[in-house]
This record gives sequence, structure tokens and C-alpha cells, in this order.
Amino acid sequence: MGATLRCSSSCAARPTSGSSSSSRIEAVCVAMLGAYALVADALRRRRTELVLRRLHGAGHAAIAREVAAEFAAPLLIAAMVGAPLAAWLGHTYLAGFVDRVGVVPGLVLPLLAAAIATVLITALAAQRHVRLALALHPIEALN
Repeated sequence: MGATLRCSSSCAARPTSGSSSSSRIEAVCVAMLGAYALVADALRRRRTELVLRRLHGAGHAAIAREVAAEFAAPLLIAAMVGAPLAAWLGHTYLAGFVDRVGVVPGLVLPLLAAAIATVLITALAAQRHVRLALALHPIEALN
């Protein structure tokens, strides 16, 4: 009746998934905050240029396309460099565990979710700051 629970030495040495999960979420949040700050700073510096383009006849869609093209290249380069590196590091980390999760749910889906979240935050930040810059009156932008 007095059953006792025993833990093998390999069980005690493994990290818990809760702490590593929260650190991964924090890392993605820091990356998204960096992307937001990059967009905010770049568009703050270009505020006068955006207003002058609008004054010279550029439409809102043309300005939005230009801003999207400006941030697409760094995001694409970051994804091309970061995704394989993250996949390799994740695979190396998960290889040390006895009970393994599959590659798709353990690596591909979290990397895809992080990339989508970062692109979404960057797009929303760009949209917000472009909208604020285009709402300025020309005299306010030239001050």
C-alpha cells in the first residue's frame, strides 16, 4: 500500500518545459519590441519626407507600399538567417532528451508562429506610424 514514487537521475537533470517556454515567449516579445522600435524610429525620421511626398501627389497606397518595401528586406534577411539557426539550435537542444517531440510540432510550428507574430507586429507598427505621419498637416511636419 505504501507505494513510493521514484525519479531516475535523468529525470532530475532535465529542465522543466515551463521555464523554457516562458523564456521563449519573452525572447519573441523582445524581438517584436525591437521591430516596433525600428519601425517607429525610421518613420519618425522620415515624417517630413512622407508629408512632402503626399503634398506632391503621392497617394496613401503608394506611400504605404514604399514603407512596406523598406521593411520587407530586413525582415526577409532576418528570417533567412534566423530560422535555420533557430531550427539547428532547437534540434540540438531537443536531441539530448529521451522523450522527443516531433520536428513539426516541436520546431517548425513555434518558429512559424514567432515569424508570423513578428511580421504582424511590424506591419501594424508601420501602419500606425504611416497613418500618424499622413495625418499631419504640412506645417506641423516642417517644424
